[in-house]
Amino acid sequence: MMGWSGHMTGVLIVAIVVIGPIWLSLHYRARNAAGRMGRGDLSAKLDELTVLAGRMQARIEALERLLEAAQTKGKS
Repeated sequence: MMGWSGHMTGVLIVAIVVIGPIWLSLHYRARNAAGRMGRGDLSAKLDELTVLAGRMQARIEALERLLEAAQTKGKS
């Protein structure tokens, strides 16, 4: 005849053997899916920032040309 602790040990072993692997697979599957989604968002954000940086560079170059023109006009 098994005591109370013997039954709890059996329940614990079953939980570890049956529920543990299922929980681990679901946990890492969800974690990997979230990671892939995050990389996609990161890639889209990086593309957006690249476009914005190009536009900013064009604006800076235009401002530099205007400043150069103003300086040469002021010297003559």
